[in-house]
Amino acid sequence: MFHTIQSLFQKLTTDVYREAEPQPATQLRVGSRRIIDELLLAFQQSLLEESTYLKLIPHCSYIICMHPEVYERQKAAFKAVVDEVVIFFDQKLQTALDLKRKEASALKIAPLAIRWQFQFVATEEFAQETIKPDNLLIFSELVGPAPDDNRESGAGPTGATNRRGTVRNAQSQTFRNLAMALDQFPAVAYEPGGLFWVPILRPGLKPSSTPSAAPIDRLWSDAPLARIRVKPDDADSWDYFMNKREITIARKEPDNDHYEVRIESRYVSNPHARIRYNDTLGHFEVAVLSNKETLLDEKPLTQSLPEKGQFIYTPLTLGSKLLLNHTVELEFFPNL
Repeated sequence: MFHTIQSLFQKLTTDVYREAEPQPATQLRVGSRRIIDELLLAFQQSLLEESTYLKLIPHCSYIICMHPEVYERQKAAFKAVVDEVVIFFDQKLQTALDLKRKEASALKIAPLAIRWQFQFVATEEFAQETIKPDNLLIFSELVGPAPDDNRESGAGPTGATNRRGTVRNAQSQTFRNLAMALDQFPAVAYEPGGLFWVPILRPGLKPSSTPSAAPIDRLWSDAPLARIRVKPDDADSWDYFMNKREITIARKEPDNDHYEVRIESRYVSNPHARIRYNDTLGHFEVAVLSNKETLLDEKPLTQSLPEKGQFIYTPLTLGSKLLLNHTVELEFFPNL
């Protein structure tokens, strides 16, 4: 069994790249084609390093570091680069899914994020490596930070204290692992024109580096249904990954472990709100259980009366923001 799975994994990682194997092209100047090739090589390396025998796990976050002169020259093409790279990622992983159905029902494709993230950075140095106009450097990791956060995207108040990933130097054509404490990680400026978040889509849907406001289908059965960014009033932000179709948000107390999202704040009621996926209507929605004012995108929501069996649900979309009792903010990122 072990050798069968090992052989299948090797076949998958070969077949994923058989159609369009990217080739290092150090003789090319740093333009769109070279950036795409380097991203594909980093993606391929991440599958080889991170995957297990039963799960293919790609890096979902990429920081593309280039010389400031190159950045200015290429920035108009960043969106086109991202669109093409994401199409490649999705197509090749779909190839792996097809092989899975034929040869190994236990094998899964299991990204740890719900979106591809690409950050283009203008810098002359990153992780103690010099970046000249004829070179670029790519740092890739399993899950990247949100634009307003220096913590890992999956980390809560007691989450990881390091960022870990792989650095590819395009000029030397080498990879090296990099693990750094969050406070020592090179500062990355998330400029609006250089950051792209792209939903990981189900086959047949067209990816775009301008995310839609509508909920989207998932590609992988074991990916989370949604991510909720929790921003307490007096603590660091953290993420909750929604793996159930219905969850309840409440104040963190010793006797309420049965609630899925527990927030340590006196401004959160016990319980405060319920979020669910409505299969009939095909969207996520929220119901307020608290008598404290709750805003959805700055508009007040009507309180439900669960003791009377009355629930008033309001649809949630990509980027919806809930404000609990004027203090605690929740930002919603659906993946279904």
